[in-house]
Amino acid sequence: VIAHYGRLDALVNNASSFFPTAMGEIDEAAWLDLIGSNLKAPLFLAQAANPWLQAAQGAIVNITDIHAERPLKNYPLYCAAKAGLAMLTQVAALELAPRNIRVNAVSPGFVETPLTAQNTHPMPALITPERAAAEILQGWARGAFETHFPRRFTCWMNTLRLLPYRAFF
Repeated sequence: VIAHYGRLDALVNNASSFFPTAMGEIDEAAWLDLIGSNLKAPLFLAQAANPWLQAAQGAIVNITDIHAERPLKNYPLYCAAKAGLAMLTQVAALELAPRNIRVNAVSPGFVETPLTAQNTHPMPALITPERAAAEILQGWARGAFETHFPRRFTCWMNTLRLLPYRAFF
């Protein structure tokens, strides 16, 4: 991108692995895959892009997940990796703001994709990619740090995190 355009305005960390990893059956390959794609790669890409983003007063957008805050059964590594990315996004926003780099999180519920078509678990409030794109653009226009959608699902999930753990488990 830099060689072709001479600048970098934005980094969107959207690549992700997503598959179940039952407790007691997790192996190192699953760990490396899920942590690598969902946490390690965004960190090192952001670091590598930092000088160009600073020069352009650019932005980093990390695709987190609503399940970074409340778990999805049978997906402990995925949830842990996304929780790490959510915190990394907050820290990056704090540390990179003085360098004029905007850092935001997009925390979707379920979006209709070839990957989610393989899911065997319920996906409440499944939305189209077009609707997801519209939600992301609206969040950016509002200047929101975190954009989450679809609201009829994510608002309930966000409310659940206010409950004591004993009410959730």
